[in-house]
Amino acid sequence: MLYAYAAILEGVPFANGAPNLTVDIPVLRDLAIEKRVPISGKDFKTGQTLIKTVIGPMLRARMLGLSGWYSTNILGNRDGEVLDDPDNFKTKEESKLGVLEHILDPETFPELYGDVYHKVRINYYPPRGDNKEGWDNIDIKGWLGYPMQIKINFLCRDSILAAPIVLDLAIFLDLAQRAPMRLSIGQRKRVALATVLAMNPSILVFDEPSAGLDPRGRRELIELLQSLTQTLIVSTHDLELARAAFPRSIVVDRGAIVADGSTSEILANRELLLTHGLA
Repeated sequence: MLYAYAAILEGVPFANGAPNLTVDIPVLRDLAIEKRVPISGKDFKTGQTLIKTVIGPMLRARMLGLSGWYSTNILGNRDGEVLDDPDNFKTKEESKLGVLEHILDPETFPELYGDVYHKVRINYYPPRGDNKEGWDNIDIKGWLGYPMQIKINFLCRDSILAAPIVLDLAIFLDLAQRAPMRLSIGQRKRVALATVLAMNPSILVFDEPSAGLDPRGRRELIELLQSLTQTLIVSTHDLELARAAFPRSIVVDRGAIVADGSTSEILANRELLLTHGLA
């Protein structure tokens, strides 16, 4: 919290990667607004908490009950040494315990998640070094309450899992600190898309997304569109974008649908493209 306070006073953007309040209190949020300093982050979730945020939604989606979740962590670096102290471990424990309750919503589904025994342990083991290891034993209930188990051993390294998040946050914090008129068109598009994706929508609608982009920005846009799992509705005259990113296309001319089918077949129909101003 002191580091965050000092950063904000100096006008330096601050991202919190730990499961504690840090900047998540009114006085520091108000100070950041007053100083116009971007702040972000609340636990990067690079280890066992990441596993919980993946398995938890799966249990909820399939309506699989949960009897208990036992987690133990083996840490060998400074993290393990610090968290070996019970007082320091308390914040981490609350974060790991709370994430499941938030996902599973026991108040809405008391029969499935109302009586879960959730235990978390962290053990300092110097030979593990900068790697960390998480063991999870998950007791679940299937149809008619039939007991089953999931066992996970996750051997990982914080730095490798956190690096992409840190790089993205550095870019976003840099963009957030700039005046909008100083951003390029491509940067404005990225910021706008990131804002929408943060809301976790199921459908995304784009209007001429490649307009104004240079060749590199256009390639990056195509790669991004190909990676998205949401339903995409895109209005575009960029035929190469359509070819690269969308398997199905609809041609609209003067408010009427004149073609609907495979993008490759439509783009191969030279007469259709000429007739409706696409070639």
